[in-house]
Amino acid sequence: MAQQHGDPTKFPFWIQAVWIFLSALFIVLHLRFPSMPIDTITLALLVLLLAGLVLPHIKSFTLPGGAGAVLRSRVEDAEQSLVKADLPTTSKPTALDREQRGISEQDPNLVLAGIRIEIEKLLRKIGKHMNFVFPHDIGVARMIVALKQRHALTPEVASALSDVLYVCDRAVHGASIAPDVASRAMDAGETLIATLQDQLEIYRSMESKVDRP
Repeated sequence: MAQQHGDPTKFPFWIQAVWIFLSALFIVLHLRFPSMPIDTITLALLVLLLAGLVLPHIKSFTLPGGAGAVLRSRVEDAEQSLVKADLPTTSKPTALDREQRGISEQDPNLVLAGIRIEIEKLLRKIGKHMNFVFPHDIGVARMIVALKQRHALTPEVASALSDVLYVCDRAVHGASIAPDVASRAMDAGETLIATLQDQLEIYRSMESKVDRP
């Protein structure tokens, strides 16, 4: 069974420095004054001090196994955003074909990586139809923000895209994703792909009417 990868804990350097300093201070005091007792009250105060430094940054901390809860939460947020988006009936997810369904059961990460690639392609095409060519090195998150600012994406669709792409990115980096979470992310991803394809067809139709003599 593959290990589940969580986001590493990232604290500001000054917190790490204070932590190291206090730890070193206690070691030096113990070596310099071995007879000096370090009672439980002192240790409790030290723990409170460290907690006060760390708690403001606790959002960047992920307990073992917590990554799975984060991924599930992001998928649920994407589903809720799609419901709020009230998409047209034409924007229905295209069911995975038999070959893709077989791959999704054996390696869902591969399918999620493909969904990410397809979404990025569609975002670039939509930007091009709006006379906004994205640089090759621009991140997908920035593309979503740019298209949302230009009203090419509704806030709900933009939010759903961000959540689904978060899961896809973790899949690309080899995270172990629960089967039900992967399946729901695929469904949401397919819905978003269909939505972007419909939007792209609308732009193409409008341009063809303008070019028609």
